[in-house]
Parts: sequence; structure tokens; C-alpha cells
Amino acid sequence: MPGTMGDHQPAALGADLHVHSTFSDGQHEPAAVMAMAAEAGLLAVALTDHDTTDGLAAAAVAASRHGLRLIPGVEISSHCDRRDIHLLAWFIDPDHAGLRHALARLAGARERRLETMLKALSRAGAPVQETAVREQSGGHVPGRPHVAAALVAAGHAASVQTAFDRWIGLGRPGFVALERIPAGEAIALVRAAGGVAGLAHPGLAHAGRALPALARSGLAAVECDHPGHDPRQRRRWREAAQHLDLVATSGSDFHGSSHRHGAVGSESIDSTTLAALEARRP
Repeated sequence: MPGTMGDHQPAALGADLHVHSTFSDGQHEPAAVMAMAAEAGLLAVALTDHDTTDGLAAAAVAASRHGLRLIPGVEISSHCDRRDIHLLAWFIDPDHAGLRHALARLAGARERRLETMLKALSRAGAPVQETAVREQSGGHVPGRPHVAAALVAAGHAASVQTAFDRWIGLGRPGFVALERIPAGEAIALVRAAGGVAGLAHPGLAHAGRALPALARSGLAAVECDHPGHDPRQRRRWREAAQHLDLVATSGSDFHGSSHRHGAVGSESIDSTTLAALEARRP
């Protein structure tokens, strides 16, 4: 039925394949995100929180209420060819044991990173209490945006972006790299969980050289249309997708109304593209 995490597909469809909620670094609860998707006129949406599927149950209830199809997903922190990348997974079974174990590993890595970041920030003269960060994360596994918000609340930065630029961005005193899952392993896990994997925002990750290797490992798609891609990049990635027989997808990467990326549904795919993507399921 619409709104469940099953295989129903409406005849005509607009789908946003990349949105986030408060279960990772989004600003809105899953129910609110589903309401926004319905208001945008979408018929399907993929909740793809970072390294967690914990928001999917709440999203499914809300999606059903709005007559939406929820595509169960996750955005996995990975690496390939010495580059950090994000892999989008769609149509997964969130209860698959192997996938759950891998995501638990990543949650543990985020907890360890938080501890190291807070120590580094304290040494650099910008102390932040762990409780303040966890308050920002709403009890979910904390990420860098939550640390940034806590830095703002503590008076160490004027804005979240300033907190990244001064304290926790790459090369700054509080930056700590996140442990990631090798791309081949991540793609295999997604397929074992019944899903398909796509490379998220390749233009932001400068992941062009990694794409052929990812395709050989079973990658199904590449996110060509993304708010962070200019028209030239969009054309480039569509050409690369066609060359490597990958599905060219789109996603808003929605995080919230104050985020630099677009609104829910600002980037979406049609029913033909969704069917082509779903046909890649193992």
C-alpha cells in the first residue's frame, strides 16, 4: 500500500531520493519531512539519513498518512580510491543483520569522533560540553553539525558555518576524520539487504576517478542532479552515468529550511527513472 516500505509503485511518480531528518543532521522530524514531501506534490520520497535507518519507522507511519510511498534508504559514509564518499542506498531491508551491524560500527565511530573532537576543541580554547552537543542532536548519534550548533550556543562562533570555518572544518583545530566503510563492502551490504546503491553528490566529493571502480563493484546509480552541482557538472555526470550504464538520479539533499540545499522535491526523478533504478535490485 502507499506509505509502506513495500514494492508498490504509482503509475505517475515524482520522487525525491535524498532527504534527511533529525535522526541524523536534518532539522525536522521524519513526520514533518513526509508532510513537506506531500505538500511538494511528490508521490514518493527516500529518507536517507546518515549512517542510520532508525527514522524509517516513523517516516513510514507519516508517509502512509499522506498517501506517499516511502523508499527505505540510508546515506553511508564510505571511501574509495583514497577519497571520502557518500553512498546512497535505496529499497533496503532496514532489518537486515549485516547492514545493521555495519551501521552500528559507524555509529560507534561517530561516538569516538565526538570524544576526540571535544578534547581537541578544549585544547584549542573552545570548550563545549558533551551534554550540549547531545541536546542539539536530540538524543540521536551526534554529528559535526550538532557540534557546530553547540559551539554557536557556547559563544565560540557566530553561526554554524563560522563554526565549521573556524573550528571543525577540514584542517581546523577541532577537525577529526570519520572512520568509514570501504565502498566495495558497503555496496555488497546494500545489495545483500535487497537494495541498490548510488554515489551521492559526486561533484562535491570530486569522485570522478572513483566512479569506474564503484561501477565494477556493483554501483547502480549516480546522483547527477544535486543542488551543489552546476549545469556543467550535471551534464558531466549524466554523460559518465550513460558511459558506465548507471542510472542518473536526482535528490534535493534536504536538511532543513535554513540549510543551503533545496527544499524537499526541488530535485526529483520521474516514474521511468525510478523503475529503471528499482530494476537494478538484486
